[in-house]
Amino acid sequence: KMFTASMTRCTSWHDLCSLLLRCADDSGAASLLPAASAASSPLTAAIASPQVLSHMLQHLNDRHVAVMWLTLARLVPDTDADHSSSQQHQGADHGSPAQQSASHPPSHSHSQHPGSQHQPATPRSALSRADSLVLSRLLTALEQRSQQCMAVTGAWDARDVANVAWAMGRLGCSPSQRWVSQFVTGSQPQLHAMEPRHVAMMVWGLGCMDVHPGAAWLSDVRALSLQCVSRRRFTSQGAAMVLWGMARMQQAHQRGVAANTLLEWLVPYVSHTTVLLQQGSPQHVSMAMWAVGALAEGGVAASTSQSYVQAVTQLLSVATASGTALGPQGVANCLWAVAQTGLVTAPRHSRHSAHAPAVTPTPVRALDSCDGSSEDSCASTPGCDEGWTFLPASSPRPALPAALQLLESSQPLLPAMSAQQLANCAWAAAAMQARPPSSWVRALLAAVRERLADMEPRGLACVLWACCRMGVRPGPGWMSAFMEVVEERLGSFCGRSLPQLLWSLAGLGYSPGAAWCKAAFAASGRLLPSFTPGALASCAMSLSRLGAAPPPTWASTLLAASRQHLLATAGRSSSHSSDHLDERHSHALSQQAVHPVRSTPFAAMELPALLQGAARLGMSPSHSWLEAAEAAVLATVTAAGSSNGRPSQLGLRQLAGSLYGLARLRHAASEPLLASAAAMLLREAASQPPSQLLALDTAQLLWSLAMMGYAPPPSQLDAFVQLSQQHMSAMGAAELAQCVWALQRMGARPPHAWLSQLAVTAEPLLPHMSLLSVATVLRAMLHWGAQGPPEWSQHAAAAAAVTVAPAAAMSQPLPLSAAWLQAAAAAVEAGASGAANGASGGYAPSRHGTVPFAVVAARSALLSAAGTTMGRGTAMRRLAVVERLPGRQRAKVAEAAMRALACFGHPDYQDILAASSSLSHHSGGDDSAPTGSGSRGGEGE
Repeated sequence: KMFTASMTRCTSWHDLCSLLLRCADDSGAASLLPAASAASSPLTAAIASPQVLSHMLQHLNDRHVAVMWLTLARLVPDTDADHSSSQQHQGADHGSPAQQSASHPPSHSHSQHPGSQHQPATPRSALSRADSLVLSRLLTALEQRSQQCMAVTGAWDARDVANVAWAMGRLGCSPSQRWVSQFVTGSQPQLHAMEPRHVAMMVWGLGCMDVHPGAAWLSDVRALSLQCVSRRRFTSQGAAMVLWGMARMQQAHQRGVAANTLLEWLVPYVSHTTVLLQQGSPQHVSMAMWAVGALAEGGVAASTSQSYVQAVTQLLSVATASGTALGPQGVANCLWAVAQTGLVTAPRHSRHSAHAPAVTPTPVRALDSCDGSSEDSCASTPGCDEGWTFLPASSPRPALPAALQLLESSQPLLPAMSAQQLANCAWAAAAMQARPPSSWVRALLAAVRERLADMEPRGLACVLWACCRMGVRPGPGWMSAFMEVVEERLGSFCGRSLPQLLWSLAGLGYSPGAAWCKAAFAASGRLLPSFTPGALASCAMSLSRLGAAPPPTWASTLLAASRQHLLATAGRSSSHSSDHLDERHSHALSQQAVHPVRSTPFAAMELPALLQGAARLGMSPSHSWLEAAEAAVLATVTAAGSSNGRPSQLGLRQLAGSLYGLARLRHAASEPLLASAAAMLLREAASQPPSQLLALDTAQLLWSLAMMGYAPPPSQLDAFVQLSQQHMSAMGAAELAQCVWALQRMGARPPHAWLSQLAVTAEPLLPHMSLLSVATVLRAMLHWGAQGPPEWSQHAAAAAAVTVAPAAAMSQPLPLSAAWLQAAAAAVEAGASGAANGASGGYAPSRHGTVPFAVVAARSALLSAAGTTMGRGTAMRRLAVVERLPGRQRAKVAEAAMRALACFGHPDYQDILAASSSLSHHSGGDDSAPTGSGSRGGEGE
């Protein structure tokens, strides 16, 4: 009793040391010390030796041990290992493309320690290095002595058990599995004898230690805690502590409790806790919100129960009512948590991962300035958020109004937030798929700019990902400061944050410049063997969209690292496959220091991203790699065709994107794959209403089939024509051109009604078409027998005398209006004379062409001179010089479009037709395919 009273009266670490020294003397442990230690400090001399510690603690009784745990927790200063509840617990990135959903920032637990009844009355100073070593040894010895106490029935009562668990959690201990097993055995009989506050302390302490006591123990504790909270025996602090501890144990051990079992406890517990929190402190509200978010991250889905939605919405209302009283950490916790629950986001299956192939761009917002500076502008980002659109206000998201209110209320707190808290808020705002006020976005970017030097690579990647998701383009000044910090830490990015960063840059349309891309290839090249399939796909697609040219070693390493995952997707083993990696790929992989990850199949949209990224980067995969890729694609087609529960549109989109990538890699796919793809297209697309995504899938598949030389039977070709007419109204400019080129390539003869619909659909899209797209549409309509307006008939007749007649003359020709053809001519002129994009970095300019119109004029002049004064040989030699100029391929495309306009009778282009007729074999017959850009289409010619 005297020893216990003495420990209770200790007010500093020095007092405790003196008491331990007297304890060592009384137990006879001092006689064990070597003589040379007399010169050491009293504490080091008394208890630095493990032998002395063990002897001293054996001299204490069981009650002394429990009190010593409490005393240490009360007096020991905070250290790095001591922040079990205040540290920022790192979670998984989502945005990497590939997960993710991916990518949200790490989650936070609460910043203050519960259990305030044990807070010291005096401030605690930091320990010296010698004292820290002694403390570590003392905690180890106490843990071993505690196992002996718990093994003796009745040695500790319920209060002692709870106090020791709380103290060990408070001190940041990481007990052995043997200690956990002994604790479960010793504490389970005493659970129902515990007071409510002891239950809360025990659960919180175990949560801090990241232990898993087992399903049976947790089941008893859940029942006991639910009984306490329903009878209002918990305080608001106790209820929040239990919820927080349960979330930590579930988060640390995903094998712990099944989601449906946990949900049965969680819903009523949260409902009762919400009532208590209405009279509680904001700190407890923040703890409870974080716990709900962590449990949702661990597998409790919002769509499983309406009662869950109602319970979490009510808890969020209490958090919103607290407002700025939550403080910076509390607001960041609550925003992160509500976004994790899924109550303010789209259903998981309707979102695309960060590294999925891009789809039709959607302008998402427009702001005058959101840079945080006075000059830099922040515009809307058409296409920066491809694959992600804001949900309409009528979407069933009951928690959204309260979440947006909490988001807006956080604006005054943003300047005081840490770098990690800002990353959490940015991620939450993006995950809500709502439009934060422009003033909030400006304040966020201004606060982030002030904290850039403190941000870790994961936080940097997350902030830029959030900007991309929200459709916000930070101003040039902000991006310059951001990229400067990123460049300094590029070597510290990991296999998750680096793909997320690259995807965000590509989505924003920001070109960091050739030098930065070179550094990015070097940084990612070292990590490629350790990348997951999603990270590989995201990295390839993103770097291709940045316009970067990979070094040969990087390309070889990517192909070598991805091949094992392709074989896994195809259901084959990379070690037993008959197709072996070629020597250059194998050597590239062996040179990397990072250990390769285990072979994992590609997820839904990861395979198309990898194939398209490889094609856009100009890679030349080996034959064995392409065969592995085809086998993986064929396996996905088979799985999609045989799956009953899988959304059919997802299977079709995956097939379309994958086949599109193979076609761009110039791979001649096998007949079974092409036939299966054609059958799946007709089966899936014909039964669904038109939509942008479905129109994209249809155009990509038709283009891929035509590019690979697929020759459909006449009945199937007619079905393709009908299918394209069904989805034509939802097609964009690039998709329309791809569809037209594919049908012409496969020998289709569309009826008059189809051509009429094509003319109507194409007219408003002409100003947005790339040069190749408008050339493709013009030549195809001319080929199918369309005609110019009657007033141009004289020119058209003259053109017919020097050109080949249309291959598919129509019984009822389709006349195109002069306005339609003038719009097409304007698109050709704009595409041929567009300004080139600089290579020094910055946002990409207009998507129109990159060829000076002088190249087209010079080519046409040479062709004209060849038939008059110059002679054919001289003209051909000079023409070769012109075609070596930048944009020579686009010059051919521009001239082909102008010749088509001339054949329609356009008066402004008759000279080009006459000049080039004698050399039509050289300059005509261009069969360029509008490949598009990624999955969106555009400038891929």
